[in-house]
Amino acid sequence: MAMDMERMVIMAINLPRRLPEAAIALLMGALPLAALAMETTGSVSAGVGVSDNLTRSTTKKYQAINTLGVQFGAKEKTRRLLLDVDTSLSYLNYPGSVYGGEVVGNLRGEAVLAVVPDRLNWMVKDVFGQTRRSLYDALTPDNRENVNYFSTGPRVIVGLGDVANLLIAGTYTRNDHESHQLNSQQYGADIGIERRLSASSTLGLHASHDRIEPDPSSGVEPYDRESAYLNYALMGANTTVNVNGGASRLLLNGTTFTGPRIEVEVQRRLSGRTQLFFTGGRQFTDEGAQMGTSYVARWAPTLDTASQTRTIESFRRTHAGSGLGLSGAHTTMVVDFTWNEDSFETNPLLDRRRLTARSVVHRQLFSRLGASAGGTWSTDSYVTSGQGLRELSVNAGLDLRITRNLYADLDYNGYRTDPIASNGIAGTENRVWLRLRYGVSRGALNNFSSR
Repeated sequence: MAMDMERMVIMAINLPRRLPEAAIALLMGALPLAALAMETTGSVSAGVGVSDNLTRSTTKKYQAINTLGVQFGAKEKTRRLLLDVDTSLSYLNYPGSVYGGEVVGNLRGEAVLAVVPDRLNWMVKDVFGQTRRSLYDALTPDNRENVNYFSTGPRVIVGLGDVANLLIAGTYTRNDHESHQLNSQQYGADIGIERRLSASSTLGLHASHDRIEPDPSSGVEPYDRESAYLNYALMGANTTVNVNGGASRLLLNGTTFTGPRIEVEVQRRLSGRTQLFFTGGRQFTDEGAQMGTSYVARWAPTLDTASQTRTIESFRRTHAGSGLGLSGAHTTMVVDFTWNEDSFETNPLLDRRRLTARSVVHRQLFSRLGASAGGTWSTDSYVTSGQGLRELSVNAGLDLRITRNLYADLDYNGYRTDPIASNGIAGTENRVWLRLRYGVSRGALNNFSSR
């Protein structure tokens, strides 16, 4: 055990070398800003766990797991800076196993700096996480790979009288996988005229062009997406609305495909402690763009692994999602669902449907003792073959406050995997964890996290 813990410490020290450079740059850039009067929360943890079936096979075998974790969140909103950072990462070590140590979890960070207030903004965004190597198989350490999305670029605002602006934006984007043949880079431009309807709402007419260049080793030719659309945005005290509606086309291998561009996002604060959201739409997109917009859970970062189509090709996505979050004095609760249907113009074998429902609740039972419970159910299938995977995960836990900032956490995770119309093996896994966690917070930051 001593040697395992020593290796864990060494891996934690070297963790920045294992994460994508863009993600680390964003996180390191955010840390000095913690000295400002912003809302922040963070924790570090260390512990041990045991699994009764790490490979989720028919032959169960107990496996010890050592873990080091970090969570960090920061929000800032001033005339010069908009900052939103959420991180939940853990290093897992499997002593005596064929599996090496791995980093799991998510990092999401976005910053908008007003270089010249009301005239020139610069955006930086990074999302780090994992996806599955095979969507047909259960999630195990060898069926997971790191993926990173990075985007940056300027936005120029030119005044056109008292109530209108000319908007010009450019972006450079990279999408990186451990499997380099899935890497890509993207160049984007958007120009629009925006009119202020009121102090909190705008209406704009936009045209955009994106050039996607896959890694040469992928064998996929570069392609383009173009759109013309109207945008309506409302930033009210309790309601946020963003709607895009228009037409788009995909230029791929000398062929042009056309379709709508519809994107709707509504967030409503029902009370000081309750939030409701809805998203929906239909548009041409790709894996990298979807990771940048919807990869991380809306309420808080998690250790979940995404289930994305591992392809560099463009596809047409129809999607909808809704959720409710409650953050009370003693109870925190989240309930949400998402539905996606992806259609590939040139490769219908990849056409896919996915439905996910999730709930989690945390209750402070006594001044020093809290309890949590939750679950996630998902079904994922390919339309043409009918093959896919159905999964259920449940969790429960207790957290004991030892001192003002030190906690002891006891957690249980249960998993069940059922193949759909395939030769995959149904499997179950149970895990039990014991961790020590040190956490601090400043301000009123509330990301609806259970811990």
